[in-house]
Formats: sequence, C-alpha cells, structure tokens
Amino acid sequence: MPHQTFGEIKAHARGSLNGSYGIAILSFIDTMLLSFLPAYIVDYLFPNKSVFEMIGSEIVSFILTCFVGILEVGLSLIYLKICSRQKATIADLFYGYRVNRNHSLMVCFVSTVIAEICSLPYVILSSHNAANAIYAPQAEYLTLICGMLLTLILRLPISQSFFILVDFPEYSGLEALKLSMKLMKGNYVRYILFLLSFVPFILLSILSFFIGLLWTIPYVYASTASFYLELAKSSK
Repeated sequence: MPHQTFGEIKAHARGSLNGSYGIAILSFIDTMLLSFLPAYIVDYLFPNKSVFEMIGSEIVSFILTCFVGILEVGLSLIYLKICSRQKATIADLFYGYRVNRNHSLMVCFVSTVIAEICSLPYVILSSHNAANAIYAPQAEYLTLICGMLLTLILRLPISQSFFILVDFPEYSGLEALKLSMKLMKGNYVRYILFLLSFVPFILLSILSFFIGLLWTIPYVYASTASFYLELAKSSK
C-alpha cells in the first residue's frame, strides 16, 4: 500500500485535534512539568558536586527518568485516541503505570540508555570544565546539540514503541521494540524529513514568546500518532 503524503498525515492530525485541543494541551503540559521532577529531586538529594555525588546523581537520575518516562505511553494513548476520534481523558496519561508497567519500563529503559550514552561527552566535558574553572560554553553547547542529534538518530528504530504498547497491550516491551524496528525499516529518512517539516512551525512559535508552542507541540504529537497509524496500516 502506498504511503500517504506528509500533507495528508498532517491534515488528518489537524482534523482530529478539532474539539480535542484542550486535552491535547493539558496532557502535554502535565507531561512536561512532571518530566522536570528527576532533575529537581537529584539536585535536592545531591547538592554538592563531589565525584561520588555526581556518580550517585547520575544513577538516581537514570532510574527516575525511566520511571517518569512511562508517561510517554499514556501520552501516546491520548494522541492515538484523538487521531482515532475517541474520547481521551487526563487519566489516560497514567495508563502506562496501570497496565503492563514492566513492558513500558522496558521500552523506557532502552530509550533512556541511548540518551544517557549520547549525553556522556557533554556530561564529561561540562564536569571537567566546572572542576577546573574553565569557561567554554560554545564547546559545551556544541557537544550537547551533537548528543541530542545522535540520540534522535539512534532512537529512530524504536520511535514507534510507545504507540505499539498502546495498540498491542498484549505485547512485551521487547516485542514492541522489535515491531517498531520492523515498521521503521526503510522509513528512517522519511521520518526524519517528516519531523524536520515542523521546524518552521516551531521557530514561529518561539518568535511568539513560546506561547505558540502550546498549539504547535500538540499538533506535532498528533501528527506523529497519525504517522504511526499510517505506518501500521501500510504494513498490513
């Protein structure tokens, strides 16, 4: 079955969001706020910057990030419901904690490991600069951006795993990862181009003092959910 165009996928997302922007925005804001929890907790538990505390903070941060990351499963459920014209509620955000939590945790673990490995150069460089009172923000920013881009690329094969956990609740975390890799095979460049097509919208939202992001980010999420539905349909 031929793929839909980006315009068709986005049009489906926009149409699905009509009448559902409230829950779409609220779920995004709640997820964003809760995602800050690991950083606040780590800063509270490890206020100093000794070597042992830095190691401890990284371990605790990793565990908390995996646990909070389960919210992505609930967010995926909300947007799949929206794109399927079903009623979504804020309670759906915590779906991953109620249903097959270990399966969700498995996917979050793999996703977080990828992010942690890619961020290591930045962590090492910034820690070295801080310990030696070296001011080199350009190098740190460059390392951070490179790490984020590498994370995005390495996560491409498993990018549909959270949607799959919702669509196939009987699947284990490993099965969801494998199916995501199967769906994404041959679609890496297409998915990257799809994500890049939102850059102009995001830049315009930033120019509006970030207020526009309240509408843009839900639009992006809904579009990725629509992209998954199109992938799943075309694979049959």
